[in-house]
Amino acid sequence: MTKRFFAHALVLLALCAPSAEALAQEKPVSIRLSGISGFDNNVNLDSTRKGDFFFQETVSVGYRKLLTPAHNFRLSYDAANLNYSDFTDQNFLAQTFGTGLDVLLTEKTILETQYSYTYAWYPSNRSVTYDEHFVRAGLRYKWSRDVQLKAGVGAAQQEFDDRKLRQAEGLLSEDAERKDKRGFADAEIGMKLFGKSYWRLGYAYVRNDSNDAFHDYYDYDAHRFSVSASLQVIPKVATFVKVTYEDRGYDSRPLLLDDGTLESDGIYTTSLACFYNLRKDLALGAILSYRQKESNEPTQRYSGSLYTLGLYYSF
Repeated sequence: MTKRFFAHALVLLALCAPSAEALAQEKPVSIRLSGISGFDNNVNLDSTRKGDFFFQETVSVGYRKLLTPAHNFRLSYDAANLNYSDFTDQNFLAQTFGTGLDVLLTEKTILETQYSYTYAWYPSNRSVTYDEHFVRAGLRYKWSRDVQLKAGVGAAQQEFDDRKLRQAEGLLSEDAERKDKRGFADAEIGMKLFGKSYWRLGYAYVRNDSNDAFHDYYDYDAHRFSVSASLQVIPKVATFVKVTYEDRGYDSRPLLLDDGTLESDGIYTTSLACFYNLRKDLALGAILSYRQKESNEPTQRYSGSLYTLGLYYSF
C-alpha cells in the first residue's frame, strides 16, 4: 500500500525537479512540506471496494554540495505519515535517507549514483513493516538544449520485520523472515515541447526474487512503460499528468481454479495534478490517482482511485 501514496510525492518531484545544469546553482539546502487530506475508494485494493478518508503529511529535505566543478554531492531525507479514519491497518510512517554523487564526465554527460535506505512502519500491522536498501547508477546525457536522455541499472533488498516466509510445502518458517531482492534497468527521454510543456517517456525492466518458497509466489518479471507531461498553464497554475502500464508475469504462481496456468497481470496507473501558487513558497494542490489491475486470476482484479487536496510549502 505504501507505494500508492509515494506516487503523490513522485508527482511533486517530477513537477519541480531541476534540470541537470541547474543542480550546482541551487541553494545548498531545500525543504518541502505538505499537508493533505483525501479519500481512497478502495483501501484494500480488492473487489470489496471499501473506501475511507485519510490524512497525510510529508517532509522532504535536500542538501547539495559542489565538491569540485565536476563532482556534486547529495544528501536527502524524506518522510510520509499516513493515517486512515477507519482502516488503521493501513496507517504508516515511512522514512527514507539518501545519498549520492553526480560526476560530470563530459560537457553533456553526467554519471549519477544513488543509495537510499527506507524504513516503513505500520504500527497496526507489523506483518507488512519493512526496511529497504536501494542502489542505482546511471548516465544522464544532454542531447540538445531541449532533449535529455538517461539510463541506469540498480538493485534493492526489502526485508520484513515480522513476516515469516512460507516454505515449499506452504508451512510458515519458525524463524526466517521474508526477504525480497529486486534488480532493474531503466531508461527515459525527456523533452521540451511547444515551449511550455515538458514530456517524459520511460521504460523499466524489473526482476523480483523472494525467499518465500511456496509456489515462488512473489517471483516475477515486469516491464513498465510510462509517459508524463508537465505544463505551466498560466503564471500561477501548473498541471501534471502521468500514465503508467506494467506487464507482470509470475514464475510459477498457479491460478486458483487452474493450476496448469500461471498468473499474469496488467496494471494501469494514471495521476492528474493541478497546483495553484498562493505565494512564491506556498501552493494549493489537487491530485487524482486511478489504478486498475487486470489479471487472468479473477481474485486479483481491482480498480481504485485516490482524491487529495492539500497545501505544499517549500523554502
